[in-house]
Amino acid sequence: MEKVGHFLDKVIAYLGHVGVVAGIISVIVMTLMITVDVVLRYLFNRPLAFGTEYSGYLLVFISYVALGYVARVGGHINVDFLVRRLPRQQRNGVDIIGLFVTLGLISLYLWFAWDLWLGAVQSGQESETIMRTPLWIPYTFLWVGLLLLDLELVVLIFKRLREFFKG
Repeated sequence: MEKVGHFLDKVIAYLGHVGVVAGIISVIVMTLMITVDVVLRYLFNRPLAFGTEYSGYLLVFISYVALGYVARVGGHINVDFLVRRLPRQQRNGVDIIGLFVTLGLISLYLWFAWDLWLGAVQSGQESETIMRTPLWIPYTFLWVGLLLLDLELVVLIFKRLREFFKG
C-alpha cells in the first residue's frame, strides 16, 4: 500500500510540474501576443482580433493550472500566527482539519466548474466576440486546475495524517 501511495504522490507531483511548465509557456505566449497586439495597434491601427480575448483565457489558465503545485510547495496564503505557537502534534491536527475544509470547498468549486463546462459543451456556448471561441475550452482550465489542487490536497492530508499518527 505504501508503494501505491508513493507512486500516486509522484504522479500528482509530476502533473503539478507539468502545470507549472504549461503556465510558464503560457506567460511567454501571452506576453508575445500582447506585444504583437500593441505594436500592430499603434503602428498599423490593426490589432490582433483575438489578442484581448485569448490573453484573458491564458490568464485564467495560468492562475488555475499551477494551483496544485503551489499547494505542494506551501505557497498558498496561510494565516498561522496562532497555530504556529501550538506544539507540533496539535499544529498537525489543526492542519488536517484545515486541509479537509479546504478539500471540501475546492471540491464544491470543482463540481460547479465541471457543471459549467458540461453545460457549455452540451449547449455549444461560444464567446460573444469575433472569434466565437467555444467556451468549453476556457472552462476546461477551471476544472483541470481545481482537480489538480484537489489531488494535491488529498496527498497533503495523507502526509499530515501519517505525521499525526507517528507522533
